[in-house]
Amino acid sequence: MNAHTEPTIAFASGFGQSDTHAPFLSDGRPNPSKSAGQPYDVIDGKQIVAMIKAPPSVPKEKARWFIPSHYSGPDARSHDAQRANGSFAWLPIDVDQNNLALDEILTAVHAVAPNATCMIYSSRSAKPDNRKWRALVPLRSKLAGADYADTATAFYELLEVATHGALIPDRALARPGQLIYLPNKGEFYEYRVHKGDLLDLGGHHAIIQHREEARAKLAASLEFARKDREKRTHRRPDSSTDVKPVDHFNDAHSVADLLGRYGYHQAGQSQDWRSPMQTTKSFATKDFGSYWVSLSSSDAAAGVGRATPHGHRHGDAFDLYVFHEKGGDFTAAVRDYAEEAGLRAPSEQRAASPSPVRAKDDDRDETADLDEAMAAEDAEPAPPSSDWPFKVNKGGVWKRSERMEKETGRIITKWAPICSELRVLAETRDGDGEEWGRLLEVVDRDGRRKRWAMPMSLMSGDGSAIRERLFSLGLVPSQASNARQALLEYIGSAQPEEKVRCVARIGWSGGAFVLPSQTIGVF
Repeated sequence: MNAHTEPTIAFASGFGQSDTHAPFLSDGRPNPSKSAGQPYDVIDGKQIVAMIKAPPSVPKEKARWFIPSHYSGPDARSHDAQRANGSFAWLPIDVDQNNLALDEILTAVHAVAPNATCMIYSSRSAKPDNRKWRALVPLRSKLAGADYADTATAFYELLEVATHGALIPDRALARPGQLIYLPNKGEFYEYRVHKGDLLDLGGHHAIIQHREEARAKLAASLEFARKDREKRTHRRPDSSTDVKPVDHFNDAHSVADLLGRYGYHQAGQSQDWRSPMQTTKSFATKDFGSYWVSLSSSDAAAGVGRATPHGHRHGDAFDLYVFHEKGGDFTAAVRDYAEEAGLRAPSEQRAASPSPVRAKDDDRDETADLDEAMAAEDAEPAPPSSDWPFKVNKGGVWKRSERMEKETGRIITKWAPICSELRVLAETRDGDGEEWGRLLEVVDRDGRRKRWAMPMSLMSGDGSAIRERLFSLGLVPSQASNARQALLEYIGSAQPEEKVRCVARIGWSGGAFVLPSQTIGVF
């Protein structure tokens, strides 16, 4: 009698980043490798466990990797090929931040997937004081390639929630063709193989429920953005003589052109882009031709474009121009582009104008009168010098950066968000000319203005005390990579014209008696 055994499930595998079997390289040249057009090597679960327990130690360019899908054809490293043909048997995790202990990784996994089998091992670059981990969670039933990215993303989001942001998985591993490096011993190595239950992603599992909720919100956001774009397109004037700057700009610039101009990174030839403000490696902005939609929380925090009811951002080419070149100031963007395109006389030739109109976030085209939309110059005080890289308006604090286009030599100016509205009103000091500080004004989300006399001595540390106080007053920080340091730079480099006396206690100071709400007499 013949014994019938289940065939071993194996997964595409290779050695080093340059190991590709694709017939053509990413730049279109034929792949010169002898393996071009051939299936990849494979590795099974038992071999992976053996490597975890007894890892090799080789340079990364020779390190072994695998893709957690059974599909191992010559295009197995293609995300599109794995979406179409893949069948995934693992959910991987890559954690490089916050120096977490192995037990913390396992506890987090079990908070989302109770008692799931989990294999955890150190990555090659890990050190005793900077621990980094990879973890593999095997599935009871294989996951279709089309569902892999959304499912892995839902898993990662729940891990962050369960650990209150302590465990931050690398979202790049949610891409179907992403390489996952197998154990490769470095300076520090630790592992654990927890034998529990294979993760059963039934319809009621929290990961699947979270995935479906996210999909529903995404579908609603895409539909909202599409309808909003159609609505605004229908508002366009029939007369060719009545050209609005926004419509003129969108006719002259494609979304894809501006995404490339402002430092977004395109995923191959797809319509997916990664925002320069993202801290993850996912491609969260999608180009739909005449409009775009961003799923990035970093973009949402920065306020790029306009919000959908579900918290995503969307807009057209002009919205990108407003944010990246005009610091979010729509009125200034309309005015400046109208002059640049010859749709309106330069500002110095215009007569005095009525008060500016600020467009609503979700109803921009209500600024129908061009004269009114471009009416006045910014009412902001002049910066300390033309080289000062900051500006502040009702949209928040912004920092300027410039770069030169290699092809044209053109200087591209970009305004990056730092935080919500924060104004440096005055310099403070005591009666002896000591204890200098800054009088800061925060505008919270309810529109209330709150003031704090900040001692400059707090600038000598890492700034955490300053941020803690400002955040408690209602300041909303940007999630951009350099926003924390830029916030301190903004406060420290501001040169307000006003100076005020600051006293430490109620009572007489000079010729005045100081109370919490008023001062009687003159200093």
